[in-house]
Amino acid sequence: MPEKAKKDERIACLRSIVVTRLEGLGLTKLLLPLGVSAEEPHVPIMVSQNLQTCNKVLVLSPDTNSGGLGIWCMRSIEEGALTVRSIALLLLLPPSLNE
Repeated sequence: MPEKAKKDERIACLRSIVVTRLEGLGLTKLLLPLGVSAEEPHVPIMVSQNLQTCNKVLVLSPDTNSGGLGIWCMRSIEEGALTVRSIALLLLLPPSLNE
């Protein structure tokens, strides 16, 4: 298997793990614009279950080279720090630090 194909598979696997962990922490995937299907052009975001009723919204947006939804830096994740280098870390902080 060519090296690029191996890297693409590894990145897809890491992205899947991060999304699964975020879903396990109560986030759900939402496609923007609202009402668009997965087959149409869209931007996926992860949102908390209380989005409709919360008083404040925090929007975190990694740069376009981050590696995917919920990932700050793919290179850092590939070096072995999956939780610390993804948005999942913020959700694991104690509530007093996460408000």
